[in-house]
Amino acid sequence: MAIILVVDDAMFMRKKCSQLLTEQGHQVVEAANGAEAIARYKEARPDGVLMDITMPDMDGLEALKVMKEYDPVPGSPCAPRWDSRALLLKH
Repeated sequence: MAIILVVDDAMFMRKKCSQLLTEQGHQVVEAANGAEAIARYKEARPDGVLMDITMPDMDGLEALKVMKEYDPVPGSPCAPRWDSRALLLKH
């Protein structure tokens, strides 16, 4: 299946999302903040990113901007959700 980067400063949310994705057969890479997410993104080259928007140090939108500059993918959607999360799927 896919490699998914899960980014959230709340360990409970990060672990729950990781568990659900792993149960579906995906490989999961975790990060606790935006800066860590950028490093993990460059290392793992994930197929998708599930990221919290509101985090300390660097928020999800700023991290997303850096990721897109590092690896621009035309038309890759970013959909903020009402529960303050953003989903970036790499095509």
